[in-house]
Amino acid sequence: MPIGKLGRDAFGNIPKFINKGTIKRAILALGKQDVEIKGLTPLVNEIEIIGASSDHLILDVTKSPQEIELNQEIRFKLNYSALLSTCTSPYITKIFLPD
Repeated sequence: MPIGKLGRDAFGNIPKFINKGTIKRAILALGKQDVEIKGLTPLVNEIEIIGASSDHLILDVTKSPQEIELNQEIRFKLNYSALLSTCTSPYITKIFLPD
């Protein structure tokens, strides 16, 4: 939990934090400039999105059934707005896989 008075983030919002105690977090090189964060749902139910900046996504991986390691792939389901933003982002590499 942050200590002291909270200021506005880069998008003009005052962030809200929930005290979850000690947790294990993962930081991904994916942020609001890349994707509509609210449109992402981790495919592993026990992983939770807890925040994002313009270029990073923070996950709570405390309850993940598998150990999360450096450079590990974490997959998400995307709603339409998240899919649209990733497809139009020059910062996202697109790889199309067959079913």
